[in-house]
Amino acid sequence: MEASKNEFNLIDGKFKASETSELLSALFLNKLRFHNIKNFSHQERFGIPDADAEKRIQTLEATLKDVLQFLKGYDEDEELEIHANVRITPVNREISDSEKVIPEESNYLLRAKLTA
Repeated sequence: MEASKNEFNLIDGKFKASETSELLSALFLNKLRFHNIKNFSHQERFGIPDADAEKRIQTLEATLKDVLQFLKGYDEDEELEIHANVRITPVNREISDSEKVIPEESNYLLRAKLTA
């Protein structure tokens, strides 16, 4: 398996269900705060809401509700694994072949060096 140079590990570990709920809630709430501020700023500058931000807020709220409902099916101390990556892709230009792919093992070696 190969990893992209434009993909970064965000979460990779084992957590109790209660910690999972806390961690994911914090991520979602931070994203919601970002979009609420973006929407407020747009309203102040242009006098109308930011339609994209409002849509994203609705999606994030629904997803957070689904995640929390899903986690209710586990005991607080039950251990869960979470894996989440972030992929960054330029919108207005193509990624060159040299930017696209590095071998998975090199990616792990780099992580090991960074954490050592």
